[in-house]
Amino acid sequence: MSGPEKNPLLQLPTVAQERYQAALTKNQRLKGIIEAQKVIIDDLARSLPNFKEGRTEIEKQEASINEVNESINQSQEILLSLVNANSRDLPSASDLLKELFTTIRKAAIDIAIQESKKGSAAVAITDILSLEDQISNLVDSLEKSGMYPETKESHDKRLQSVHSHTSKIINFLKQIKSSMKTEP
Repeated sequence: MSGPEKNPLLQLPTVAQERYQAALTKNQRLKGIIEAQKVIIDDLARSLPNFKEGRTEIEKQEASINEVNESINQSQEILLSLVNANSRDLPSASDLLKELFTTIRKAAIDIAIQESKKGSAAVAITDILSLEDQISNLVDSLEKSGMYPETKESHDKRLQSVHSHTSKIINFLKQIKSSMKTEP
């Protein structure tokens, strides 16, 4: 036992060095895994509030859709009762007005929701004109069915008002268009 190869005590520092290197390599690998997991946890922590906000928005939209569906069902029931009923069984004026105002409100809310989904707080003039047209058509259909009694004078006045309003908007849009053409 005269050489260093045969003495086990002399080999201990070499074995210890090899174990140290193996442990160091393993620790570095584990450190990398921990860092990657921290990134994932941070991403999840940042996205959780967005998920909650998104879920809340979805629930609001579902509630709005349910309200619109309920309004549509009520409208269908009233229309069916009008089709099937005798003149003495017509719904009361308050039921019609309630349905009319609910329909208008829903249409306005739908316009606002569409614009908010686009990230805008403004409503397009064409959407307002469309809503005005829907209201006018609804009043016309009620008048034709005899549920919105109107004298010729009030009918003409209403039509003149709608025509005047539409003309003002068209003139306004023409002015905007012409001013956009003249600007550099």
